[in-house]
Amino acid sequence: MNHIDITSAVTTLDLHIMWLEGLAESMARQGMPPGDVEQARHHARGLDKLSKTLIDFMPDDTIHRIERPYASGVLEVYREPQRGWYEWRIVDNGQTLHDSGTLSNDDGTVGAMYGSPGIALRDALNHDEPPRKPPLVKRIEWLPTCDALSDNLAQVDLLADTVKGLAAELAKASVNAKAQRSSRNPDHAAGRLAMIYLDERTRTTDELADEMNATAARLSEMAHRLSPDSGD
Repeated sequence: MNHIDITSAVTTLDLHIMWLEGLAESMARQGMPPGDVEQARHHARGLDKLSKTLIDFMPDDTIHRIERPYASGVLEVYREPQRGWYEWRIVDNGQTLHDSGTLSNDDGTVGAMYGSPGIALRDALNHDEPPRKPPLVKRIEWLPTCDALSDNLAQVDLLADTVKGLAAELAKASVNAKAQRSSRNPDHAAGRLAMIYLDERTRTTDELADEMNATAARLSEMAHRLSPDSGD
């Protein structure tokens, strides 16, 4: 009979629990039948019960250990045996980069004190996820509270700010490249080649920055026309 790695089994169960709970919340938001929502939650509760049962048979206090999705190292959820709760930590090359069990609380206690290892794993994954950039194109979807003018203005303002930021980054890159060019020695072949390269790059970069600034100006004019206070 093959032996099952209990740590991996518990991790798999808790990841499925997180998915089912998220599915139930999504179904509820979309107005799906309450019976279907409850069925998803019922399955999540069943898996949670099995996960907690398996934890009692684990050989040590590390409940979860998974590879970090976006960086080197591992995420671990561990049990505080003397206190009966769970914490999580990020470990890379033997060094603990973050540990929820060492964080001080306003009431003088220490640690997040999770009652469920699955919730601790969820927070560890959320903490370790890199920040998401907001979408540049806002979704067009009608709701009773929507106002087309306000939404259009928000879209134009978002694009105008983005394009202005791109123009500023291009201008900064060009300034840095020109500073590099001034330090090159034209008496050496490598210096001359570097100067030719930098000249070509900065020429196009300056042109791009000008185009971005012109586009930002046109978008700002559009935002002005859309504004209820413009009087147009």
